[in-house]
Formats: sequence, C-alpha cells, structure tokens
Amino acid sequence: MSSCFEVAGVPVYCRFLVSDAVDEPMLGIDWLEANDCAWDFVRGTINIAGKEVVLVNRPRRPVIRRVYLEENAVVSPWTQVNVPVRLTWTSYERGTNNTERFLDPKQTSQGVSVARSLLPKEDCKTFVRVVNLMDKPRDLQAE
Repeated sequence: MSSCFEVAGVPVYCRFLVSDAVDEPMLGIDWLEANDCAWDFVRGTINIAGKEVVLVNRPRRPVIRRVYLEENAVVSPWTQVNVPVRLTWTSYERGTNNTERFLDPKQTSQGVSVARSLLPKEDCKTFVRVVNLMDKPRDLQAE
C-alpha cells in the first residue's frame, strides 16, 4: 500500500506494509533517505526536505497485548471452549513486557463472550475461554 501525506506541511511519500504484529507506524532508513531527512538525535529534531520539525515525546502508553484468533473455530450453542490465540505487544521498550497481563471479558462481534484470562508474559501463543450463549453455533474466523 502506498500513500502521500504531509509532515509539518511537507509532502512525503511512503509505501506501507501492514502487519497484525505491529500497531503503530515504523519509518525506516529507506523512508528517511527517500524523503531527504536528517535526524538530529541530540536536539530532538528531524529535518524533512529542508524543514526542521521538533520531535515530541508521547506520553507512555500502558503496555497492551493484542489477542488474535490463531485458527478458525466453531462454538456450539450454549457451550464454552478454549480457543487458540496468538499474542502481540504494543510496546517493544526493554523491560516493559516482563509481566503477565489480564485480558478483560468482552463481547465479540461474532456474538460470543471472551472470559477474563491471564496472558503469559513470554509465550506468543495460548488459549482463551469463549462462551456462546446463543441458540445457534458461532463461527469464529482467524484474522
């Protein structure tokens, strides 16, 4: 996917690679070179095609793990099952992922409820409990 957009009023171009493992943009050296950028780490600025842009530290976000269904599953009416899931991080800062996390209960768009689950701190794959309180089977599609 490709797109033109502006950074501080300077038109730039980027080819995007979309991945469910990363939830925020990452710009590489190829983008910096293609857009005539110079990054001043000491001053906290980036120069884009001759225009200096002051970089802003964002507030620290809580570390969240994204949970994706690993494979398609059918949940029979009025039953609960464990389904395999894949986990990804929203932060890759050193030391921030060194703890287990809770997945809060929620209703999915497929009409099943996900039970509160403890997610492991190191594994990328685990299971979560889902409950179908409907009269019909629910097909869960992996992303």
